[in-house]
Amino acid sequence: MSSQIHAERAALKVFGIPELARLICGTIKQSENVSLMRTCRRLFHNILPLVWERVDKANQLVFLIPGSTRTITYDKMKHKSQVIRLPSYLDLSRFNIYAPYVKWFRPSIPYNEKYVRCESFLSCARSTELLPNLETIHLPVKYGALYESIDTDRANWVTAFLSSSLQTLELAYQESRPLDERAPWMKFDMFDNLMVAASQKCPRLRSLSILPASVECYQIHHRTIPPVFFLPISKDHSIFLLRNLTSLLVSSAILNSEALLALSALPSLEMLRIIGSQREHLVYCDGLELPAEGFPVLKHLELVPQSWTTIGNLCSVRPIVSGLHSLTIGYAPSQYKARYHSVNDIIPLLATNTSTITRLVVRHDFGEARLDPNVAQYWKRLPLISLHLEWTYPTIRTSSIICSIMSCLPLLEELTFNMDQRILDLRELRTIVEHLPCLRRIQAIISWDPVTELGESDFTPSRSQSNETLYLESEFHFPEPRQKNAEQLARYLSMLRPSAAIICQSYQKQRYCFISQGYIDLEGPKDTINAELSRLRLR
Repeated sequence: MSSQIHAERAALKVFGIPELARLICGTIKQSENVSLMRTCRRLFHNILPLVWERVDKANQLVFLIPGSTRTITYDKMKHKSQVIRLPSYLDLSRFNIYAPYVKWFRPSIPYNEKYVRCESFLSCARSTELLPNLETIHLPVKYGALYESIDTDRANWVTAFLSSSLQTLELAYQESRPLDERAPWMKFDMFDNLMVAASQKCPRLRSLSILPASVECYQIHHRTIPPVFFLPISKDHSIFLLRNLTSLLVSSAILNSEALLALSALPSLEMLRIIGSQREHLVYCDGLELPAEGFPVLKHLELVPQSWTTIGNLCSVRPIVSGLHSLTIGYAPSQYKARYHSVNDIIPLLATNTSTITRLVVRHDFGEARLDPNVAQYWKRLPLISLHLEWTYPTIRTSSIICSIMSCLPLLEELTFNMDQRILDLRELRTIVEHLPCLRRIQAIISWDPVTELGESDFTPSRSQSNETLYLESEFHFPEPRQKNAEQLARYLSMLRPSAAIICQSYQKQRYCFISQGYIDLEGPKDTINAELSRLRLR
């Protein structure tokens, strides 16, 4: 018996080591963690901070407060619905055992839940701080849900659990998701109320993602059309009281002179992302002027999707662009007579205003499928290290556009193309590598079929003298015979950087082929090429 007790105590000691306890609790299901907590008091206290650090359902917290009840009903089709009665007063004796450990909260709400007595609960919650150590609130919106507005219940949960310790409030898709007219918009009155509450309760808030807009969908030919409207945010809005903001994602409602003037006074704002709609064609910020000291630490700016004229108006303002490290622009068509028509008009503005950007991302439409020769001198004045050309254009003009730009950017280390269409062939790839001696990574869809047409002249070492390893990210597949063509391709690639290694990486592991109605493996060919490249380096 004593040996069994000793073994149990030794097992409990494992959970006293935070690193091991976190590993165990992160591996097993939430329900199993709850069962562990019921084992004994010591284990309860050891893993309590780990189990309750992240809460992804509002009800997990609400049902810790006496007075919360749930009623489940079924309709004739046996569809379940739930009515949650919220407490009208706050008895936090049990709640406060868990609340101090909650740092990340996502108020997920099932579509079949309804809440009763919300107002009385919210009035009680406003007068106290329910989660004193909360750092992040993330409001989930299902990706692909068209034109969804943030509903009242979700916004209420955010308001109820605001905390003075809160640093991040995310009410939109993250940067890994494309933001367009399908984004999760928030109605203006809801936005106003939330910002008043946040400015009063969240002095430490550093990152805010929120998209105020008015969206009213209607049907045309069985398609949902979303007219999106952005009412201007006034200079006295509560959002400008959040003086510690370092990152802000907001809708085009911010694009007026008064609001941008107030925004430019925020002392710590480093990242600004402004999201519009492709169906809202207004031009913003004509004649915008800001004081020289405006946006003192702004480093990253994103404008998508906006008209070229709106993008040009903002890039004409030196306080906005002079200190930028990265710029992302996405074109939305405008119905108005435009002053600026393409990225050819934007590059001179950046250079003229002494922009120091090292990373440029151009999305959507290039506008003109040709680089204006008069613009080349302005490209040369930008110290670009990373360039993402995520546009689409006729591939017949690809080579001249790319080579014209590359010849102006000798410092470029990273080059990314649109991965939705074929961009380069093998000889164009060689030209790019020769133009860019500092290139370390290139991502593009490349046509591999010409590998069967390569002659001996194609295997002469390129002029590149770089010793930097080059990472080539693409989709790798070859015509038959595959092994022979893989060896041929590896030999060709090895000539691109005679003094350095080239390593292939898969953009995706497999791709669906509609002709064969099955998935094509892209990892195997990539591994074959890398093995052959490695063999050639060892010769």
